[in-house]
Amino acid sequence: MVGVSCHSIPALEAAANERWVDSVHTRINPYGMSMDGSPEQVVPVLKKLHATGKGVVGMKIIGEGRLRNDPEKRQASARFVLGLGCVDVLNVGFEKSEEIDDLAAAVRKVPRGV
Repeated sequence: MVGVSCHSIPALEAAANERWVDSVHTRINPYGMSMDGSPEQVVPVLKKLHATGKGVVGMKIIGEGRLRNDPEKRQASARFVLGLGCVDVLNVGFEKSEEIDDLAAAVRKVPRGV
């Protein structure tokens, strides 16, 4: 299995068209924080990646930590990303174990199939 981490929309688009790419790490959240473009630009490419059978790993869903003190926006971000239907895995960095518990609680609040 070969994965790539993409840091521009052209790189995401190229990965969608490469047969050797099995999974893609990409930055996604509803606020456009630390992303390669707006959600409106990035989401269609992620859907294309997923439709081609590639795994999509969502990063920066907490806005590179900028949402750590805003529970409503953290919950909205988890709901948004998981609701896209094309993000298979979340890759989130934590500084405290409480942050793991907090995100797990936010993910559990997202209805299945959303």
